[in-house]
Amino acid sequence: MSIRAMTKHEHRLLQKMTTTQTKLESAGRQCARGYDGVSDTPDQANHAIELATNYALQRLYQRRLSQLKRAQMRNSIGQYGICELCNTQIHPDRLNLVPHVTLCIKCQRRVEQ
Repeated sequence: MSIRAMTKHEHRLLQKMTTTQTKLESAGRQCARGYDGVSDTPDQANHAIELATNYALQRLYQRRLSQLKRAQMRNSIGQYGICELCNTQIHPDRLNLVPHVTLCIKCQRRVEQ
């Protein structure tokens, strides 16, 4: 992979990491937001649902951030865009849609089965 392509991927990954970090922090703030305990039962139920949703989002963003950091590391050693299982080139359209992907479509399907 050329230096120019590596730089382009690095820039894109850093942008995604920044966005994901912002979302992670927002979900964290929502989780930390207290409950006043004065509301009626439907409000309490709403709060519980919002809290569960924000905890789930927090886990999702943490996992995504980890995946993006891994992709960034692979980019720095010239392995970005190469399938970790079969060592073939991952289709550029797939990388554009999911920049942190480390498996080609064939290998991803095998893993999911």
